[in-house]
Amino acid sequence: MKNGKAAGPDQIPIGLLQALGNWGIDQLTMLLNRIYDTGNIPKDMLISTFITLQKKPGATECENHRTISLMSHTLKLLLRILLTRIRSKIKPEISETQFGFVANKSTTNAIFTMVMLREKPRKTYIYALLTTAKHLIK
Repeated sequence: MKNGKAAGPDQIPIGLLQALGNWGIDQLTMLLNRIYDTGNIPKDMLISTFITLQKKPGATECENHRTISLMSHTLKLLLRILLTRIRSKIKPEISETQFGFVANKSTTNAIFTMVMLREKPRKTYIYALLTTAKHLIK
């Protein structure tokens, strides 16, 4: 995690966790493994502080503000570990034709491919692609 990030409600900055070295890593590992094994996250780790920031100076309307949430760095580490584990389990289940919400595969790529196929003189490619897409939607 990057240094200089605001501390959450527990007021523990990420630099402190990093300064604990290997001993701190071992302690955090034991804590996070206990949380993972039991499924019980301590209530004080679940507390977040919401702060509104102005998008423009002198903003008075709600749409000219954005909200950020400050949470415990320990919880952020746990959530990052869970996300990594979930992604590794789900990745084999994702179809090759899935473009949205997949790393390095955007819907822009799929649209570009469709446009390129449409511009080709052979209509059979478009028909085959649309027929395949119709079956995937069902």
